[in-house]
Amino acid sequence: LMDILKNENKGEEEEDEMLPNEDSNAKLSSKAMTVNEVEKIVAEYAGVKYAVALSCGTASLHLATKLAGEKLYGQAKPNCGTLQGHKVFCSDMTFDATINPVAYEDGEAIFIDTEPDTWNMCPDALERAFEMYPDVKLVVVAHLYGIPGKIDAIRRICDRHGALIVEDAAESFGATYKGKETGCFGDYSAISFNGNKIITGSAGGMFLTNSRDDADKVRKWSTQSREAAPWYQHEEIGYNYRMSNIIAGVIRGQMNYLDEHIAQKKAIYMRYKECTALIDAMGGAIHHIRNVHKYIREEDVPEHTIFVIITDGLENASKRYSSGQVKQMVSEQQEKGWEFLFLGANIDAVETARSYGIRRENATDYVCDEEGVSGNFSVLSKTVSEYRKTGSIQEDWNMEIVKDYKKRKGSK
Repeated sequence: LMDILKNENKGEEEEDEMLPNEDSNAKLSSKAMTVNEVEKIVAEYAGVKYAVALSCGTASLHLATKLAGEKLYGQAKPNCGTLQGHKVFCSDMTFDATINPVAYEDGEAIFIDTEPDTWNMCPDALERAFEMYPDVKLVVVAHLYGIPGKIDAIRRICDRHGALIVEDAAESFGATYKGKETGCFGDYSAISFNGNKIITGSAGGMFLTNSRDDADKVRKWSTQSREAAPWYQHEEIGYNYRMSNIIAGVIRGQMNYLDEHIAQKKAIYMRYKECTALIDAMGGAIHHIRNVHKYIREEDVPEHTIFVIITDGLENASKRYSSGQVKQMVSEQQEKGWEFLFLGANIDAVETARSYGIRRENATDYVCDEEGVSGNFSVLSKTVSEYRKTGSIQEDWNMEIVKDYKKRKGSK
C-alpha cells in the first residue's frame, strides 16, 4: 500500500496524515478524528455548513437521493425505495452513477436534454419537462467535465415548481459559478474523491448540506442506521457507507494542494488554448474554449476535468490551409512537447494525417450497426456538423448516418 501511495501526487504532510502509528490502531477506524476533521475542511472549502464523509461519490449521491425522496414522499417500507412510483428529472449527459441512485430508490428517470454552452442540463428543456410532468418534485443535475451548468436558472425553475435539487458535483469540486463553489447549489449535494478526480483518496465521497438534521440523518444511514443505544438497535434500513480513516487522511493531506491542482489544470487549458490555431486547421474545435468561456465569467474557475475537442475531420482542413501550413504548425507544437495521434479508419483522412506528419494509431470505429458496418471521421463529421447547426443531437442520427455511409460507399 505504501509503495503505491508514495507514487501519488501528494506532499510530505499528506503522508504524515495518512500513516497510522504503531501505538494507535484506532487511526484506521472510521470513527477516528481524521474523518471528522476532513469533513470540516471540505465543508469550509465548499461553502456549506456540514459535510458527511462517505465511501464513494455514488454513496453520497445515493443517500442524497434517498433523503430527497423521504423528504418529499415520506419514509418508505423496508422493501421499497423512497421514490417508488415517482418520476425524477435527470441530466442526460453524465456518468451512470448520477442516475443509478434513482433506480436504487425505485424512481423513474426522465432525461432532460443538454444545452450547447456547457453540455449540462438545459434550463429551457427543464421548463418544458415541468409542463409535461407537473407532478415531478425532484431534479438530479450534474456538472459535466468540471464545468458548472446553468445552475442559477435551474434553481429558479425548480423553486417555481416546488422541486428539490440533488447536485452532482463529483467532477467539479473546486470549480466556481458566479463566485460560489459547486456543491453548494443543491438542496443536497455530492462530491467524489475517486481516483480520477482533482482530489483523490483512491475512493471516497462527501454529502454536502446546510442542514444539521440532514447531515445527522445521512451519517446515521451510512453507519448501518444504528440507534444511539448501548446495544445494537436498528429501526431503519442502513448502509456500510462511511469513509475509512486511511482514505480521509489521504484526502486531508491533498486538500492543502487543491488550489495548486486547479492551477495546474488551468495551465493545461492554456496550452490547449495556445494550440487552437492548429486544431482549427485540422477542422476541430475545443469545446471548452469556444463555447464555455463565452458563458462562464472570467473570474469564475472551471475545474477542467476533461477537455473536449470536436472534429469535422482532417479532410476539411485543406479547405482552409495548405498541407505545408498545417505541417509547419504540427511541427512547431511537437517541438513544445505535443504528441499527435490519428485514431480514424477512413483511408483519405489517414493519408491527410500522414501528410501533416501525424502518425496513425490503431483504427477506431465510431458508428456501428447490427451488421457490423462501421463509420469513422467522415461519418462522424455529419453528426458534428448537425450539432453545430442545431445545438442538439437526435436519437436516430446514428443509424441514419450508417445508412448514408452504406449508400455513399455502395457496399456493406
